[in-house]
Amino acid sequence: MMEFLIMAVLAIIVAMLVYVFRAIPIHIRFMADRERRHGNLAGAYHYESRLYGLTCRLAILMLTGFFGFGLYALGSTLLRQFGLIA
Repeated sequence: MMEFLIMAVLAIIVAMLVYVFRAIPIHIRFMADRERRHGNLAGAYHYESRLYGLTCRLAILMLTGFFGFGLYALGSTLLRQFGLIA
């Protein structure tokens, strides 16, 4: 039962992260396009560099999360295999 609750909380957190990291790049891209239309290329570059940094942070977050979840799954499987947890 406890593992189900942990998985439910993790699923909610992942869903929130996906929503946030999907909405923010759309907004940043919109701002860059607006700056470009107004002829402010420096402003457009500023927003595009923010988008690149956000994309890199998202990739690092996802890789860390997948690695951490993999360690959790491997650890719980090994603990169950050796009879240390039910």
